[in-house]
Amino acid sequence: MRGWKLFTHDLRSPLRRGDPVWDGSYPYTLPEVELNRCNAEYGPGWHFCETLVGAIRVVGFCPDGWSSRAIAVEPKGDVVQQSATYRCSSLTLLHEATVDEWRVAIVELSAPLGAHAEVIASEQLAWREALARPLRDEAAVDAGLREALAARGLEWQLHRYQDAMAARIASDGTVAVAAWDAAVKSQAAARAFQLAMAAWNLWNPRNPWNPWNAWAAASDVWFAWAAQAALTIQYAARMGWIACSPDRTTIGIRDAYRHGLAVALPCGPTELGWAMENQ
Repeated sequence: MRGWKLFTHDLRSPLRRGDPVWDGSYPYTLPEVELNRCNAEYGPGWHFCETLVGAIRVVGFCPDGWSSRAIAVEPKGDVVQQSATYRCSSLTLLHEATVDEWRVAIVELSAPLGAHAEVIASEQLAWREALARPLRDEAAVDAGLREALAARGLEWQLHRYQDAMAARIASDGTVAVAAWDAAVKSQAAARAFQLAMAAWNLWNPRNPWNPWNAWAAASDVWFAWAAQAALTIQYAARMGWIACSPDRTTIGIRDAYRHGLAVALPCGPTELGWAMENQ
């Protein structure tokens, strides 16, 4: 039997966090642990899914604000089946998912979106690439954020913080809500956004882009929110629920993440605070 297990970008458990699980070499056999053979959903053992699609539904695309990493695994010893996952006493990690394997899984996840499935799948793949932050270019991040503000019709100032923690401290939840209200500019647009979000969650009950999962630290919410908001607006605009460009909340911000943006947060009524990723 083969399966899939997702980890954070730095090879930690997406649910437990903690230290890296292994050193990134392949093949690698994880240490044997106690296996609970009862039907409990999350009993002791190494957990995995039969398919990559299943693993994405359980863990998500960006559990820590970075693109998750999918690893092909082979269970060792007895295997206990649960409702959505399997568990065993040990796993051998075989190899990381290829770009093509990710593409097949995301296309399958997007199939319920019908006529818009192909473009939304492409958008998700582009967000995965961006949230891996393959580049480091501060000037490109600054330019991307300015482009994002212009696309939203916001005449805000940019404030560069030394690191992501400083930006988070400067941000305030109430300010962020007010900033969003100003950005959508009307109750009708806000309602359309809610309808789009409901539709997005309907086709995928375990929404992999949902930033409000119980295991998501508050400081990590904004990474996933940028992607989910952009994808939701993309879908809503294409469905005709919102009278705006499908790319309205993608322009600039995705490119900024691709070039190393750590976080962008409203830090005042007309101020967007941001910081570079230091890793």
